[in-house]
Amino acid sequence: MDALRELFTTWIGMMSLGVIVGIGVIAIVMFRWIGAQVARDEAKRLGEQR
Repeated sequence: MDALRELFTTWIGMMSLGVIVGIGVIAIVMFRWIGAQVARDEAKRLGEQR
């Protein structure tokens, strides 16, 4: 319980929380971007086979 209080009330806790959220956002953006690139390459490959 003390760890959660420190995470949400102190400046170092807020900075840590920001880093954790930032890493999550970066991971989601990269996952979506890489997925779009794979889909684009797959569509290009299927188009070349015809």
